[in-house]
Amino acid sequence: MPNPPNKLAVRQLEQSDAAAVQRLYERAVGRAAWLPAGVKADADFARASQGEAVFVCHGPEGRLVGLLSVWVPESFIHHVYVDPEFERQGVGTALLSSLETWLPLPWHLKCVIANTSARAFYAAHGWIEVGSGNGDQGPYALLERGSGPSPDASLSAPSSFVR
Repeated sequence: MPNPPNKLAVRQLEQSDAAAVQRLYERAVGRAAWLPAGVKADADFARASQGEAVFVCHGPEGRLVGLLSVWVPESFIHHVYVDPEFERQGVGTALLSSLETWLPLPWHLKCVIANTSARAFYAAHGWIEVGSGNGDQGPYALLERGSGPSPDASLSAPSSFVR
């Protein structure tokens, strides 16, 4: 595992990021043991995030280390993925923190119940469960983050998060 990145930069997706974003998305979806095979077979990030605001996080030497997409009209976070080599190094936290200056609270997302590392990350960051349901990726918890700072901004996100 590389040393923790000493500088993370989050910015809006640019066309030049498209190939690296797709590779990261395919890797993250492919290694998510909790995802059904049909979902894994259809790993097209551009289609999955159509109409959403997409942000990327770059680490050392400008390497893409994470991405996030959000459906802005509902403050709904749809995708958060972190390069497996950079898990628990602040990437997920940086991506979510980048929304604080412009995306109105409360924020919502769906997290697949079987994705225990993602659920633990969100709980540590002050997200609360406000509902549940079943989707094409399996049973999920509907999570909400209201006003106030994240309880533990030193934690970082695992690689596999799902709407």
